[in-house]
Amino acid sequence: MTLSLSYLSYILFKKHQLYLEVQLVFLNFAIKSIDYDF
Repeated sequence: MTLSLSYLSYILFKKHQLYLEVQLVFLNFAIKSIDYDF
């Protein structure tokens, strides 16, 4: 039970980490495009 629970929390953590990385990449692209506009 505890093993599956920790495994589930690990999967959720990895998904959250991937989501944050995608957000950072998107922010970097947005900042670069704004820099190119000016």
